[in-house]
Amino acid sequence: MTDLKTALGKRLKQAREKNNLKQKDVANELGIHNSTLNKYESGTREPDGETLNKLAALYEENVGWLLTGERHDNSKSQDSILELAEQDLVQKFRSLPNEDKQMILTNIEHLLKKASKDNK
Repeated sequence: MTDLKTALGKRLKQAREKNNLKQKDVANELGIHNSTLNKYESGTREPDGETLNKLAALYEENVGWLLTGERHDNSKSQDSILELAEQDLVQKFRSLPNEDKQMILTNIEHLLKKASKDNK
């Protein structure tokens, strides 16, 4: 079982880092001690079902992938089908404050409308 806990821990850490989150921020969000999250990620302790669901939601990941490392066609996350450059853009976008995200989305909408008019 230790190998399963270690693998789960590695995937938890990978998912956290993919979302540019620090351990202390995740721990605060979940209401647990930073040392507890560290134990989850190092594989010395397993989260209970409720905590695992909260982690999956926070990381925007599938619980099945966190537990097994396997993705099924019907449960692939959007990031798994993006090219690396697109993944980088998504990560940068996620790290922005909401106000900046909204500005970017407004600009994209404007550019799409302009491109649509130019193509007519």
